[in-house]
Amino acid sequence: MSITSVSLTQGNWKDVATNPKVIVVLLVVLLLCFFLGDSNPRYPQFPHVGAGLLSPWLRWETPARWRLNEYEEAGYKKYSKKGLPFVVNMYGVDAVVLPPKYLGVVRNYSAEKLSLALALHDAKYQNLNMSAIVGDIAVANDLEIDLVTKGINPNLERLVPLVLSEADTQFKYNLGHIPVWKTFSAFDLCETLVVKTSNRIMVGNHCQDPVYDKTLVKLMKTAFLCGVLWNFLPLGRLRRHWYWAASFRPRKDFRLLGNLLVPTVQHRISDTGKPLVQKPVDVLQFATDQPIANLEERDAYRHASRVVQLTFAGTGTIITLLYRMMYLVILYPEHLAVLREEINESLQSRGGFHQKQMLDSLHLLDSFIRESMRHYPAACFFGQRTARDGITLHDLKLPTRSRIVFPAVGINMDPENYEDASIFDPFRFAGPEHSRRSKGRVGSSVIDEKFLSWGFGNQACPGRFYAVRVIKIIFGRLIYQYDLDWNDGTTQMKRHMPKGVCIEGTFLPDIKSQIRIRSRTDLP
Repeated sequence: MSITSVSLTQGNWKDVATNPKVIVVLLVVLLLCFFLGDSNPRYPQFPHVGAGLLSPWLRWETPARWRLNEYEEAGYKKYSKKGLPFVVNMYGVDAVVLPPKYLGVVRNYSAEKLSLALALHDAKYQNLNMSAIVGDIAVANDLEIDLVTKGINPNLERLVPLVLSEADTQFKYNLGHIPVWKTFSAFDLCETLVVKTSNRIMVGNHCQDPVYDKTLVKLMKTAFLCGVLWNFLPLGRLRRHWYWAASFRPRKDFRLLGNLLVPTVQHRISDTGKPLVQKPVDVLQFATDQPIANLEERDAYRHASRVVQLTFAGTGTIITLLYRMMYLVILYPEHLAVLREEINESLQSRGGFHQKQMLDSLHLLDSFIRESMRHYPAACFFGQRTARDGITLHDLKLPTRSRIVFPAVGINMDPENYEDASIFDPFRFAGPEHSRRSKGRVGSSVIDEKFLSWGFGNQACPGRFYAVRVIKIIFGRLIYQYDLDWNDGTTQMKRHMPKGVCIEGTFLPDIKSQIRIRSRTDLP
């Protein structure tokens, strides 16, 4: 029976799937795609750290995509410390891991030469090719980044009271008064508090829309799951086409979210002539107020898509950070009283959490945030860039579309960078009066060559200032109003941070871990 004789209209899919000729053709196509590659550059001049696609399975070992943190640690010790690059495979493509000496070189390169957005796009942001879900929103221009740098950051003082107001609502609804110990899923609680609070800033009153809220949470999960199912396959030139087909579900959710926002965006576009004081304060409004010359980019759906994409991109790190900090304060309860005392003093002298001066005065909490991120960055590699054209970094020549990253964990935990680097010292960055290891007060949002948890250079995370304020409000209120504890009978000596997993270099919390919470009985 020939392939063409099979009647698909009669639902004869079984015959197609078992037809030897079909199977042979498919195998040939896959092999051609594998051997032809997908035009991504290779780096034979550098040592490769890691395992291939099949060898871990043949040796009954953990697949390589789950072990990038191990490869980062090994490569840092063997090559980075000697000033040498090495290569790892991330998201199905090779990336050059540069040693710290190149940080100063990369720092000032513009996005036209070395692009973070293009790196995230090519390396499948959140383990999935962004274009398969959101199109070219992230890389067509700088409008999404401008929403942060020219929208959120200059308006933080206007946004913080709204963050606090929504946080109040979420605390009352999800926690409230808890007279006796109550068990919570640690990750679900963090996700709920962060996503719902951030939604108020991103989309205004749409944060109260249960359909929007439910779809956004589903998108965050389906996009990730869809990506990790396929990104390790050597699909070569079929990679993008396969991702487009495989991402049907998250793409549908993304479009639904955008369409839910379109009527509001259209209404706000028609009200652009209103005085600033009469306009809503949220990122949707910042988007419609952007001066955009390109008529296509002024489309209501494009505006809405940028805000949805920014929400999706901006909450993951905050959720994970809040999760880590909750467990760190349980692991080191001796520091809780100091943090609470600082919060209480600031509340008494500088007003509530909505006051910028109050949040800025929390130096100990600020140091706690930075030290938490030093020990537990969101990923083991940061400083991602893709070279739009061939580029030379001092003595290093890289071809077009080269991907570079830096070993964040190795740098963050290097004893040459920090005294007693392996020790969690929550007040290390608060000043010598608070820690003997402190070299001076350093803000949690500051970037430098010894701390890569926010990225590095002129393309470091632009949303870090907003993220820090959200964390201070949510975590500060949580530890000030509530007691937190383990949810089992494990002795304190055997307790540790829930392990979670590392996939494609991204550290994911243990979503099954639980904690106990109750209202403080000694609240001032």
